Amino acid sequence: MIILLAFHINHFRNLQEFGKYLIERSDFIKKIYIHDKLYPKQLKTIPNPPQSLYLEGNIDLLNRPMIAIIGSRSCTKNGRLLAQKFSYELSQCGITIVSGLAKRH
Repeated sequence: MIILLAFHINHFRNLQEFGKYLIERSDFIKKIYIHDKLYPKQLKTIPNPPQSLYLEGNIDLLNRPMIAIIGSRSCTKNGRLLAQKFSYELSQCGITIVSGLAKRH
């Protein structure tokens, strides 16, 4: 289960669509800023980190060990199965799996 939703404007067709999504989910989504205690420590170390993040779910997972599994948008069935297997096994070891919100199948 993906917990952190770090939205990029390109994920939405326009700002109105993004705003509508946030309003619809306002009971569940929290906004934090780079100076907040909850802001992920690792994210602060990259060049030009986002000044704010929108979060949904278990915020405690933000500062645990994490990994992103990145692949092709047009992967093979075997590639999809391997990514699912890797992410499941890593999550069972206490590693948080993060997503860049790529196209889902």
